[in-house]
Amino acid sequence: MKSGRLDISAFREEKNLVDSALMSFLLDPLSYGQPGGSLKLIESHMSFVFLIGDRAYKMKKPMKLDLLDNLTLAQRRKNCLKELTLNRIMSPDIYLEVTPVTVDPDGAFQIGGSGEPVEWLVVMRRLNEEQLLDQAIPAETVTAQHISDLAETLAKFYRQTEIVSMDKTDAIANIRSLLDRNEQSLRNPDFGLLPTFVEPILRTVRGLLNDNQDLILARVEQGWIRDCHGDLRPEHVHLGPPVRLIDRLEFNDRLRWHDPFEEIADLGLECARLGAPWIYPLLMEELTRRLGVGISKGLLDFYAGLHGCVRARLAIEHIRYQPELTEYRREQTVDGLKLVAKYACRQL
Repeated sequence: MKSGRLDISAFREEKNLVDSALMSFLLDPLSYGQPGGSLKLIESHMSFVFLIGDRAYKMKKPMKLDLLDNLTLAQRRKNCLKELTLNRIMSPDIYLEVTPVTVDPDGAFQIGGSGEPVEWLVVMRRLNEEQLLDQAIPAETVTAQHISDLAETLAKFYRQTEIVSMDKTDAIANIRSLLDRNEQSLRNPDFGLLPTFVEPILRTVRGLLNDNQDLILARVEQGWIRDCHGDLRPEHVHLGPPVRLIDRLEFNDRLRWHDPFEEIADLGLECARLGAPWIYPLLMEELTRRLGVGISKGLLDFYAGLHGCVRARLAIEHIRYQPELTEYRREQTVDGLKLVAKYACRQL
């Protein structure tokens, strides 16, 4: 996270995918009509977010991965529009518009100009970052009432969102494919994870799938595979009031199609990682009461193990793109797997 004007030459090689002149323009407060204003840049693996005044401007990086294609300008525009549509369902007052960055015949950039579009931005109302769950947890400002309000918001969303029609055989095959990807990465010797640590966790999670397969099939049959958020992490929960959920996953529909309790287990583990383990059981209790239906402890353990390993895999795979953060990413992965061992494998 950096602010103000940045030295483009100091960007990692990955950032060279983005035109340096365009980045210089977007890092200049004058480009937003706020000369002398304070601009903050937040970078994720897939996007840049420029925060200035009461607005946030999100630009997708031109990149292509196994499940993501933002390589072309047309594809980035398509995913910007889809992000706007999906997130307006959950936070209509936050997601404002998609606007182009244009270039005129003299080569000057402009946000929302009439020239040729060279990039696309999702424009959002800027939120108070202190009220994001990932910031409120370390600040110890999260209350039980916040979690109750979050459960109410989630219950309303899960009741109203689309039921995904899915063949039961496909549902199990999709889960097994996800387990395979987790295991392949976490066993990769290039990442330096100790087999004596990783293997018992992977075996236990695989065993939990076998033990709970019939319950998963029953959930499919009962219509509990829904079009969910897809990336429900603490940094995507704004406590408000009112509670708002942001950054719903847009680039691959299938990554949003799952049991709501899967992403609740994922969120619960992330809250525990940040130092608030009390949120997980309270959120489960509150959501179960509001939905009028719950799941077994064994199935919840499997969901926690599955998505905990997904987070660990994503952390360790960042080493490919951020070699300078190898030790940090490895520690993040190990911490994540320790949570899987505690909450899914029930190991202390």
